[in-house]
Amino acid sequence: MSAWYAVLFVPDFALQAVVRLDPDLADAPVAVLADATRKSPVLHASAEACAAGVCPGLTPPQALARCGRLVLRPRSDKAENAARRLLADAAFTLSPRVEETEAGTCTIDLRGSDLAPTGTRPLDRAAAETRLGELLARLESHGLRAHAGLAAHPDIALYAARCADTEDGGVLVVTDPRSFLAGLPLAVASPEPAHATLLASWGIHTLGRLGDLSRQEIGRRLGESGLRLWDRAVGRTRRVLKLLVQSETFAEEIALDHRMETLEPLLFVLRRFVDQLVLRIENLHLVVAAARLELLLDDETTHRRDFRLPEPSCRADVIFRMLHTHLESVRTEAPVVGIALRLAPTRPQVRQQGLFEADLRDPTRFAETLARVAAVVGADNVGSPRLENTHRPDAFRLRNLETTDTLAPLSSTRSGPTPCGLPLRRFRPPVEARLHEDAGSAGDRSRVPAFLESTVASGPVRDWRGPWPGSGEWWEAGRHWDREEWDVELTCGGLFRLVRTTDPHVRWFVEGEYG
Repeated sequence: MSAWYAVLFVPDFALQAVVRLDPDLADAPVAVLADATRKSPVLHASAEACAAGVCPGLTPPQALARCGRLVLRPRSDKAENAARRLLADAAFTLSPRVEETEAGTCTIDLRGSDLAPTGTRPLDRAAAETRLGELLARLESHGLRAHAGLAAHPDIALYAARCADTEDGGVLVVTDPRSFLAGLPLAVASPEPAHATLLASWGIHTLGRLGDLSRQEIGRRLGESGLRLWDRAVGRTRRVLKLLVQSETFAEEIALDHRMETLEPLLFVLRRFVDQLVLRIENLHLVVAAARLELLLDDETTHRRDFRLPEPSCRADVIFRMLHTHLESVRTEAPVVGIALRLAPTRPQVRQQGLFEADLRDPTRFAETLARVAAVVGADNVGSPRLENTHRPDAFRLRNLETTDTLAPLSSTRSGPTPCGLPLRRFRPPVEARLHEDAGSAGDRSRVPAFLESTVASGPVRDWRGPWPGSGEWWEAGRHWDREEWDVELTCGGLFRLVRTTDPHVRWFVEGEYG
């Protein structure tokens, strides 16, 4: 099996790492300094800054003199580490053999990959360019603009990635190394300054001219470093890749250089985190089951929230929408100065349902609707009602909804006695009423309903049944209840349930209507 290598190369890596996490820098002229000191030189400059005359090596005052709108940012180790992890995660989608050659550059050994040629299958150049182009497009959607090179030697693949043209999709596949190397400038092989000066005095400015010289003569004049330069120039370096191990830590965090007081920049950073973590989890063929979001505030407090996905998924838009829905209802006492996001992976769930079982059609949308309702009415007022184990009429509690539960199948059997009589349509809350009473029958000191006044029904009582007294929970402070129920029929029509309470004083309510 022949060895083929792909290289992902991010130009101006330190600059792109900073810009990808700050939406305000997307279209602004930006320069990244080597450190945060006042005399630190410019390390990288964006295309807008270069068009205004800013170039690497200038001091901050010199750069600002050429471009008054220039935004200066120091290098950020945390931003670069996040970008390095993103680039490595993208490389792992091609092959598990990945080396981080340097910051912003990953070399991938494609042996065993569907891109590499075999003894019976030659290299499919069109398929390779398409696959690498799709990967670069995904990286660009995550905020990294990269180039890719493909060749039978790691150094040649690196040169190809550095020379790839953005207009051609940023992908360069080298099938003829000799003709490709012949016209490349000597600087591509990174010669030592002294060697570069000496070779220039000899009239050698390209890798092809250097490769035409004898290796022994180069070694005699330039020593071991000269031999290594010659090997790099002709693509003969043989080295073992220092392979990375796929990360099993699914968390990203960053301390912000400035305070966030609005939702838009916060969502911008969270989207980057979600895309990056989902890519890492996809590489391990897992899905996301839960998430934890932490916002570090300027007053040294932390807003923390745990989420459980309604259905394990690896769709970045679903996870981001869940975070977005929550943050829309969050109001913090201080600006945000740090963000941390952790995703908990799990194996994909595969389950065969019964004939009469059915899942929710869209568990994610159902969970989003519940979250929006809870934000308006309060989380304690959203749930599934469950009857309590008590004789108190209509006593229930709300149980948190589990969107992963299947809908219960319909059953033709019922437990307990078969209900009979008219159904009662309860008024929630009960309607307060006034009831005029008359004396009972001869020898009976009780009083009976005679005339009802309420907002739902009023009129003389034609017939009545009752009373049915009930009480309970007298052993618990604050939960004792005592009531008396009547069923009355009005002359004008209608059958109603009336309730008489005595705590703290006598009051009448219309609890519901029959029929």
